[in-house]
Amino acid sequence: MFTHNQAIDLFKQVATKHKQINSMGVGGMDDLAVDVNLLYVGANENKVTFPLLWVVPNNFVIGDTMGAVPQISYDILILDQEYEDMSNEQEILSDTLLIMHDVYALLTDPKFRDHFILERKLNAKPINSTAFDEISVGWQATFTFNLRGERDRCAVPLDSAITITQTTSV
Repeated sequence: MFTHNQAIDLFKQVATKHKQINSMGVGGMDDLAVDVNLLYVGANENKVTFPLLWVVPNNFVIGDTMGAVPQISYDILILDQEYEDMSNEQEILSDTLLIMHDVYALLTDPKFRDHFILERKLNAKPINSTAFDEISVGWQATFTFNLRGERDRCAVPLDSAITITQTTSV
């Protein structure tokens, strides 16, 4: 089954290979402001360089019906630095939306179908962050991976079978 580590690795590859993404990090929204230099990969690993791809692990869901597909989701933020006078805000929103579209397009490549299928619908919303010394602007969207593979209890590493203990009534 496709794992969390594999998902983070895919996002790192996208960030490293995309010519407009300069930094990438993983963590909660609060982590954007805490020890931020330790969380990034990119052209300059000691400092955030924009545009930034930020990955926030969101949730893991196993459906409520038999045969339901497990899903794992991540909130993806694409941010760039805004000028103090905000004169570049619309340009940033335009550029970072295109980058978000690129990330989505790369992860919907059919070569990944043996591992996951990304949800077809992606809703992105504009976001402002003051986590850095500068204001950053961009887009946030939730990427939901429908995972391939069955729930295989035979593959669970157990010492012995799990059973229900019979109780006696008094």
